[in-house]
Amino acid sequence: MDSGALFQQKRRGLYVAYDHALDAAPYASFALHFGSLFRLERDNSLARELGEEDAEAHVRWLSAGPLAECRYALVLCGSATHRSAFVDWEIKAALDRRLALMGVILPSNPGGLRDPVLPERLKINFDSGYAIVARSDELLDGRVDLGSRLAFALERPSEALDNRLPLRARDG
Repeated sequence: MDSGALFQQKRRGLYVAYDHALDAAPYASFALHFGSLFRLERDNSLARELGEEDAEAHVRWLSAGPLAECRYALVLCGSATHRSAFVDWEIKAALDRRLALMGVILPSNPGGLRDPVLPERLKINFDSGYAIVARSDELLDGRVDLGSRLAFALERPSEALDNRLPLRARDG
């Protein structure tokens, strides 16, 4: 008798937004720690590689593609994440789909772990009570349980969601 299926749960979809140029190592660490618990999705689009300028088309692609089967969106907030147009577009698409939204503060964040700098769309939703934030060190060492935090994020009031900001333009 194969009992393996009894102990396997379907991994829940978790979309991870991050600065691909500067935060690839923290993403890899996060994927190593949590990849067995969640089905991690991220933007690996050709549009990102080519520097696609059509923000609205990219948001639609994200929503229909990598975000389609996700319940949660997580933003790794490093040294320049707050300036990334792609991260803004990813947050916009996640909020359009009403995903639970969580920011993860990396040690490289310019405000540090105590006063972090967040992407504007994430900050507005944190201030409104829709998004939540946690520190990466607490998640990685187990002081904060990622699954519990994401479950808490799912319970946030949808009327607090604010997605009115215009899409951030890409820097030249």
